[in-house]
Amino acid sequence: MEVLQDTYKDTKIGRIPKDWEVKTLEDVFIFNNGKGHEQFISENGDYIVVNSKFISQEGRVKKFSNKQMSPLLVKDITMVMSDIPNGRALAKCFLIEENNKYSLNQRICGLRLKNEANDDVRFFFYNLNRNKGFLKYNDGVSQTNLRKSEVLGCLLAYPPSKEQQKIAAILSTVDEQISTTDKIIKKSKELKKGLMQKLFSEGIGHTEFKDTKIGRIPKDWEVLNLKSTTDEITDFVAAGSFASLRENVTVLKEPNYAFYVRLTDLRVGLGHKKQQYVDEDSYIFLSKSNLYGGEILFANIGANVGEVLLMPKLEKRATIAPNMIVIRAENEKVFGKYLFYFLGSYYGKKEILKIIAGGAQPKINKTELRAMKCPFPSLPEQQKIATILSEADAKIEKEQTQKAQLEQLKKGLMQQLLTGKKRVKV
Repeated sequence: MEVLQDTYKDTKIGRIPKDWEVKTLEDVFIFNNGKGHEQFISENGDYIVVNSKFISQEGRVKKFSNKQMSPLLVKDITMVMSDIPNGRALAKCFLIEENNKYSLNQRICGLRLKNEANDDVRFFFYNLNRNKGFLKYNDGVSQTNLRKSEVLGCLLAYPPSKEQQKIAAILSTVDEQISTTDKIIKKSKELKKGLMQKLFSEGIGHTEFKDTKIGRIPKDWEVLNLKSTTDEITDFVAAGSFASLRENVTVLKEPNYAFYVRLTDLRVGLGHKKQQYVDEDSYIFLSKSNLYGGEILFANIGANVGEVLLMPKLEKRATIAPNMIVIRAENEKVFGKYLFYFLGSYYGKKEILKIIAGGAQPKINKTELRAMKCPFPSLPEQQKIATILSEADAKIEKEQTQKAQLEQLKKGLMQQLLTGKKRVKV
C-alpha cells in the first residue's frame, strides 16, 4: 500500500480528503425492510431467514423458510435495526456473497446499491458495520431501535469509485487471510480432538487391551480414583465458613497484592482490564486455596460445570475465587498435565457427567470428584501423552496469535483507510 499526501476538509463526519464527498445512505442505497415470518420457518424450506442471530454470528446459523417475503441478492448488505438490550448487535452488518435464496426477517433491513456499476459494495460494508452514526441511537438502557429514516439519514464518507475499490480490495485481502487462518485453527482443533480420543483409549504403542468400567484401555494401565492419585482437592470455602470469608476476604477492582482468579479470567488472560484482586490479608486468609501454577481448576457449579482449565505459572501471587475446585497433582503416580488433558477429553467429560448432580443449578461436590475414576498409564507414558498434546496446543496457540495479529492489522487499516487519513494509490 502506497500512502499519498493530500489536502483535507472539515465536514459533519470529521476531517476527510478534499476530493471525497459526504453522502447520506439514502443517496447510495435502496432500502428494503424485512417482515416477520418466523411462523414459516421449516427445516426443508427454500429460503434462508436472515435474522439478528444469523448476522451476529456471520451467517453461521441458518434457518429455512418456505415462503419468500423479502428476497436478497448477492452483494446486498443486511443490517440489524432492533435487537437485544444494550444494542450488542445493533447496526451489525452481513454481506450476502453466495447465490442462496435469502429472506429478511423483521427488525432487519436490506441495502442494495443504486449505482452498482461504479460503487464497491465491500467498501460500504466495511464502512457501515457498527457505524458510529447508528450507534449514537443506542441509549444503553432500553430496547434499542433504528428507524428507517435514521438508517437512510446516516452520513457516509464517499471516496471516488476507484479508491473505494482499492480500499475494499486491501481490507478483503486481510479478511481472506483471517478466514484462512480461522479454518486452519478449526482443523488443528479437530486433529487434536481425534488425537486425544486415540491417546486416551489406545495409549502409545500398546497391542493388548482390556475392558473396564470407564471403557477399553491398554492392558497395563490402571483405573484409580482421584483421591488416591492427587495431592490435594480443595476450594475457596476450605478457608472457613461463609461468614468468616465475608469478614476476612476483600475483593478489589484495582491491582493489589494477588490475582483473584475466576474461570473467566483464565479464558481471556489474567490481568485483563476487568481483573479482580485481593489484598495481602485476604491472600493469607485464603492460604489453603492459593495458586502457584500448574493446578487444575475445575468449575463445580452452574452452566459451565465440569469445565477444566490449567493455571499458568505467574510471577504475581494468585488465589482462587468461589465456584471452582483446585486439583493439585504432581507425584510418583500422576503427571498433572496428563490428568488435565484427560479431564478435558471426551472420555474425561463422560466420567464427569456421571457425577454432576441435577436440579436448577447443576453442581459437583468434592467428595464425588475425589471418587471419580480415571485411567493411569506409567508416569513416563503420561508425560509423553502430555507432551504430544502440549505440542498440539502450542500449534493452535501460534495460529490464534497470528489470527489476532491479522485482526489488529485490519482494525488499524480500517481506521486509516475508511476515513482517508491514509490514501492509497489508484
